[in-house]
Amino acid sequence: ELTLVAALKIAVKLYEPRALNLTDMQKLARKMGCYFEASDIISTESDVLWQLNWDVHPATVFSFSHYLTCMLPDGVGQLARYIIQELSKYCSELAICVYSFSLFKPSHKAVACICFALDQLGRDAPSWIEIVR
Repeated sequence: ELTLVAALKIAVKLYEPRALNLTDMQKLARKMGCYFEASDIISTESDVLWQLNWDVHPATVFSFSHYLTCMLPDGVGQLARYIIQELSKYCSELAICVYSFSLFKPSHKAVACICFALDQLGRDAPSWIEIVR
């Protein structure tokens, strides 16, 4: 049960807008019929993170695409940015269905998705060479 409380604490830190403090976690554990010291929860949380090699929130193709789209030059208009973002999102969703794409890093797939989106925009899109300068 201590591992469950520690894992829940990690999940709350990652996904909830309001963090639960240790007192809240101890109260929750008591409602489950368990009594843990704050130091035990902290220690177990650390153990869980180290067992996972701190790989609790890996970046996705979509998150890389989003950040790369945000880095486009100022000359790229809002509509073009939106279209690039939506096309790269669509492309990244399609890539999930193809096993051979799973062998590539998410950042590499994101660049490929953005290149695809730029290619689909054709002459209305800035050149990829201009973007990476």
